[in-house]
Amino acid sequence: MQLDICASSMDRGFSKYYQHRLLLDLKSALDKKYDKHDMQRLLNFKRRDIKGLNSFWKYDDAYTAPIHGFASAE
Repeated sequence: MQLDICASSMDRGFSKYYQHRLLLDLKSALDKKYDKHDMQRLLNFKRRDIKGLNSFWKYDDAYTAPIHGFASAE
């Protein structure tokens, strides 16, 4: 699977609605992780900035890539 193509596709047209719904759950789960772990240190990303993650690209860049040792979502 090519996640970059999927993330770009989800950011267009009616798919943005599904992206929005999925991101609500993802951002909620990430917010809860800040209660149990020092996520700001792990990610270099402030908890208050979670609300600004309004696309899969932004979410993956802020969380998915760094937590798995990548410099960016690209």
